[in-house]
Amino acid sequence: NSVESYSKEGLRILVVSYKKISSKELNLYQKEYLHACKSTYNKKEKLDNLANKIENNLILLGVTGIQDELQDDVYETLQDFSQAGIKLWVLTGDKKNTAKSIAFSCGLIDDKNFNILEIEEGMNKIGLESRLNELAEKFNNIIDNINGKTNPNKRKKDKNNNNKSQNDIINNKKEKSKTKFALIISSNELNIISLNYELEILFYELASRCNSVLCCRVSPIQKAKMVHLIQRFTKKIGRASCR
Repeated sequence: NSVESYSKEGLRILVVSYKKISSKELNLYQKEYLHACKSTYNKKEKLDNLANKIENNLILLGVTGIQDELQDDVYETLQDFSQAGIKLWVLTGDKKNTAKSIAFSCGLIDDKNFNILEIEEGMNKIGLESRLNELAEKFNNIIDNINGKTNPNKRKKDKNNNNKSQNDIINNKKEKSKTKFALIISSNELNIISLNYELEILFYELASRCNSVLCCRVSPIQKAKMVHLIQRFTKKIGRASCR
């Protein structure tokens, strides 16, 4: 469909729809809306519930897709951060396909140097725990293969190979340094993680080892929770910039 197609292209999507309501329904909604706006307790929750109450059974008019151009020097700036050893986390409200497309276009992730660890959407607690352990094992296996730990015979051969040139050693180190990891996860899975301390540990241990982390479909509250999670485990002050 158009939404899926536009999101894969990294476009900003707006779905346009409408609903016919009576004067009585409108007056009731306006009254409840004004009451919710004046509330000093759970104001956001009341407004969200009110929106869900009226924004249903809508009639679709169409879908728009707008190209959101990157600002100047974004790609170059992120590359400089990466080369300086700075790990980058992007917490966005975009759906996964859109977020991934933008991540590739701005250089947060690339196919050449990154091993992408992706947590699929729609998982429950048990499935999520299994997936985090699976990705952690995959991470370790890739590192072991790079370091030659999975092949004792190769290590022995390399150790006894006195003819290996200094250039070969240097090139090998450069190749290792090019290997990077990116973790991709969505809001539903982050919600489950935030409710379970053991899952928080698994997530943090994996995410903190990655060069880039992409969190999709996250709300402002979830963005704050992610910053607090890092602060809790690192005991350091986090710096977050949200748009």
